[in-house]
Amino acid sequence: ATMRRMALSLERGDRPGAVAAAEAFAAAGPGQGMRLAAVQRLRAAGLFAEAEKLALAGLATYGEAALFAEEAALARARVAGLEPAATTPRRFAAALVDLGRQADRRGSPAMTLVLAHLAQRLVPQDGAAALLSGAVFERFKQFDRAERFYAAVPPGDALFGQAALRRAVAREAAGAPAQAKALLEQTAARFPDAIAPLAALGEMQRGAGDKRAALAAFEAAAARLRGLELEPSRQLQFALALTRFETGGWDAAAAPLAAVLEAQPDDAQARALAALVTLRAGDA
Repeated sequence: ATMRRMALSLERGDRPGAVAAAEAFAAAGPGQGMRLAAVQRLRAAGLFAEAEKLALAGLATYGEAALFAEEAALARARVAGLEPAATTPRRFAAALVDLGRQADRRGSPAMTLVLAHLAQRLVPQDGAAALLSGAVFERFKQFDRAERFYAAVPPGDALFGQAALRRAVAREAAGAPAQAKALLEQTAARFPDAIAPLAALGEMQRGAGDKRAALAAFEAAAARLRGLELEPSRQLQFALALTRFETGGWDAAAAPLAAVLEAQPDDAQARALAALVTLRAGDA
């Protein structure tokens, strides 16, 4: 009866009546098929915000139901003024990923995931959508699920290197540091201009207590940057200074430390390390 009332309200152009009927329909706890039909009718009638709300409620009730996820994403896209038929699947997928990032910044991970899900349905190997989904699961410490999304980014995708890096981070967080280290080494070898895998490898090895291996990774990252005629970041300069100091090269720590302090004179970490370097120099 509630479904018929909603349909009649839509036919008469009674939008408030249709919305009220939809809310009553949702509260009554109809079956999955009936709820999905109601969502589709609301969306077809242009009631996109209401369709989105009902679809998200269905998603919460029935778990990871792909059709509800798709309906919620389509409704959100129409709320944002996007028209699927007016663009190519790839461009529409990119717009959905942008909406997903906005939803993530607003603190709505469910909407972020459904938008990324629809983007991947449109473009199955969409690297940006996979990275977005992976980041959400990583943040909620569901590392295995995050890694599956990162691993889905194909080697030819421009985001493959970033995905491989995040995959290694997720592997380490899941308690598999050896696998994470191997992934970082493979990524660094595959992308000779990439800095992030080497820097992450250095941080990982330093955290594991292997300071000399960490220093080798940081030195390699800095050498790659110099080869590209770029200056190392403040973070990498400080990592170089610290690991040089920790491995006995206190004099070699001075140059990258000076670069950090020149850029940020009030950097507390760098100032503290500079004091230790000065003390060490005085003892020599």
